[in-house]
Amino acid sequence: MRLCLFVLALSIISANAQDQFKPNGDPFHNFENATDFDSKCPKVTGNAKPNTGGAKQNTVKNNLAAKGSVKDISIDDLVALQKEIEKDADYDKWSATNAPKTRAPFHNMSGDFQEGELVRITAYVFEAHTADMESTGESVNCNYGTGEKAKNQVSEEEASSSNDIHIALVDSRTDKDECKSVTAEVIPHFRPAMWDEALFKKTLKRKLVRLTGQLMFDASHKPCTDGKKSSPARQSLWEVHPVYRVEQCSSDDGHGTCTGGWKVIS
Repeated sequence: MRLCLFVLALSIISANAQDQFKPNGDPFHNFENATDFDSKCPKVTGNAKPNTGGAKQNTVKNNLAAKGSVKDISIDDLVALQKEIEKDADYDKWSATNAPKTRAPFHNMSGDFQEGELVRITAYVFEAHTADMESTGESVNCNYGTGEKAKNQVSEEEASSSNDIHIALVDSRTDKDECKSVTAEVIPHFRPAMWDEALFKKTLKRKLVRLTGQLMFDASHKPCTDGKKSSPARQSLWEVHPVYRVEQCSSDDGHGTCTGGWKVIS
């Protein structure tokens, strides 16, 4: 099966219908399937309290319907966006427990890129792992986790399928510093079966990939600064999140140029 880049028509219905995910058309060109998790965690806001910054950020994280023509974006572009957003007066206040009350700053960037746009990044997979499953889990994913503090404490297998896959991306196959990475996230909602942790953690590790998805700013974190490693390590809080399309290069020069063809992983 092949993935059609522009058929990304998963609609999210209004709060009057409890913000539930509702497939509309064929968002991933026929290989996506609703999972048990989609019914267990049906709101785009996850477990966040309504009308809060957390609810607004979770809604963006779960947006599977970014519109417009795809724009190629680089790691340097994401770093430039980071430097610009750090000028915002409220930047230092944002955290995992204090999400921005409005998304306006991320929709009014001065350059070529804004939150919510459809972007494509070409980079190497430095590492990948299922995020935030050991303790409380993330509110965006209804706090499914393995720890006692999780609102939905489940097995490791269920927690893995109920949380985001965090992908660290770098410019060169030989890069060793994760603080030079940027982030892409594969969300659990309607996740294609092939897109499991092993694909990104093992099969695609140190491989050149091309990931298409939504550009978003994740205010829950801070980047590496002054030699201090963040968790997870990264140099920009601007992410490709969620990922809509995954492609692997058959051969490359080791520095980001694909010398072979691209294969869609479906």
